[in-house]
Amino acid sequence: MNSEILSGQLLKIVHLLFVSMGIGGVIAQMHLLKKFRNAAPNEAAASERMALALVRYAEFYGFLVAFVTGLILAIKTGAFGTGGYLHVKTLLVLFLLGLGHVDMRNLKRMIALREAGNVQAVAGVKQTHLLVASLALTLSVVIVALVVIKPF
Repeated sequence: MNSEILSGQLLKIVHLLFVSMGIGGVIAQMHLLKKFRNAAPNEAAASERMALALVRYAEFYGFLVAFVTGLILAIKTGAFGTGGYLHVKTLLVLFLLGLGHVDMRNLKRMIALREAGNVQAVAGVKQTHLLVASLALTLSVVIVALVVIKPF
């Protein structure tokens, strides 16, 4: 196997691992926040801090590295010239990165509101956050479907 093919295969592996890491981060932080939604204040605060760590290190960086490796793969293979699906997928991935950033902002806001003692506002931000995270998960499924089906 020549080194060009091997490096392309390794890049695909890294890309897929980081896509999985990003999707796993979304699922894990959603589950964590839902599970501890009505918990004691100290447990809820700990779950929010853990969810922030998951978003920051698993979801956001997972999707960011997946985006960069995917872009390198697309450029190396000339895939941008072969079909329109890749342009749409790239746009959706950029939107997904933006949602990851919104997730981080919401979680930081939740933590700050809880530390300030405004528990009512935390519940509202948490509800919005779970909606955004659900949108990110749905968008991830659409992106994977685009990759597999390549409709156009």
